[in-house]
Amino acid sequence: MSPVQAEAARGGGIALDAHFRLLADHAPMMIWHATPDRSRAFFNQPWLDFTGRTLDAELGFGWAEGLHDEDRARFEAAAAEAFEARKPFSIDYRLRRHDGAWRWLLDTARPFSKDSAFAGYFGSCVDITDMKQALDERRRALAERELLLAELHHRVKNNAQATTSFLGLQASRATNPEVAAAPAARRCG
Repeated sequence: MSPVQAEAARGGGIALDAHFRLLADHAPMMIWHATPDRSRAFFNQPWLDFTGRTLDAELGFGWAEGLHDEDRARFEAAAAEAFEARKPFSIDYRLRRHDGAWRWLLDTARPFSKDSAFAGYFGSCVDITDMKQALDERRRALAERELLLAELHHRVKNNAQATTSFLGLQASRATNPEVAAAPAARRCG
């Protein structure tokens, strides 16, 4: 039995039809539902496949056991603010995958109402680890390029200054008065 079917069988949460069960369990993203107290009342099959945990282990606040310690406070603050204001939110954080690897997720959630009363949030997550790694690599490459360009600029400037000084020295030793006056004329012009 899928998590969606288990949720429907328990009679809790949202009434789910067969079409929604099919959609939720085959969507190319992880889907969740939170109640007004911020506890999670539903996870789809891709979420459970990702975490490798059972639906019962994830429900309530159990899912947060997989949240990276360094991201926990930031996530909790963003979620608390959004729940209080009843506004959509989007945040990235690391969640432990079934194999123990930490993966970056982009979690996007929207509030919903039932009978004109706030009923919680629906959210979806996508794994953005590869994108974040590519972006970090791009930033590192750009920083390295900037450093290389700064070094190249410094060296060219030093070489040009040395060449100018050398030419000035040579011109000062010149016996031809036009050659001797050339560096001074260049500085004035």
